Amino acid sequence: TAVLCVTAFLIRQALEKWLGVELPPFLLLFPVVMFAALLFGLWAGLFATVLSTMLAAVWIFPPTWNFRIQKTSDFIALTLFFAIGVFTSVVADRYRRSLRRLAALESEHALLESRARLDASLASMTEAVFICDGEGQFVDFNDAFATFHKFKDKAQCPATIAELGPLLEFFSSGGEFVPDHLWPMKRALLGETASNVEFTLRRKDTGQSWIASYNFGPIQHKNGTIVGAVVVARDITEQRQAQDKLLASESRYRIAFQTSLDCIAINRLAD
Repeated sequence: TAVLCVTAFLIRQALEKWLGVELPPFLLLFPVVMFAALLFGLWAGLFATVLSTMLAAVWIFPPTWNFRIQKTSDFIALTLFFAIGVFTSVVADRYRRSLRRLAALESEHALLESRARLDASLASMTEAVFICDGEGQFVDFNDAFATFHKFKDKAQCPATIAELGPLLEFFSSGGEFVPDHLWPMKRALLGETASNVEFTLRRKDTGQSWIASYNFGPIQHKNGTIVGAVVVARDITEQRQAQDKLLASESRYRIAFQTSLDCIAINRLAD
């Protein structure tokens, strides 16, 4: 602010000394006050007003090099400039704050719209979707999360991975026990990304078991730091049971076909 005021004053003095252009005393100082208030706030505008008044009193109005003012008109001009400068600073600062509040409201409105779209997307998904932060705290999850983990509703769901751990057991597709540090959520927080990873889950308290397919990946900050994870899980128990029944049926058919003592042939109509 001081640099702006001194620069405007020096420009006025240079125009008067070298080009003979005598500008009105406050022509260049008024914009400085307004610009300082808009750019830096109320106190900067008031400081610019005081400093500009002092510069005008000492070096513009005669006699120069002291604060004494000879003419009553000059004193009134200085007083009016000071009053208008204070008023301008207050108005400019309020305008600046209004712009900042408007920007904050627009940002909040955009955030609410984004949140509404996210909630609608999560609610419409049949897969269990849950998002956690870097500490394992669940930031958000949908209703399917509760259904997938065999809870009655979202209110019964735990709030962290640590709270979910004592309720579940994970087994690989081959039936081997999977320790909790190899669960999808923990692997995602370590930076791993994977798709269609299958586990068999079992609720320790109820004994319910089901087969699940997981997609997971980390959420990274722009500097590369992992700040969370996104996990999508789907219950594929019925699908696996249907496949097992189909395989069993095919196996029985093949055994009957290969061991039959009768002559059996299967032909295509085309050829």
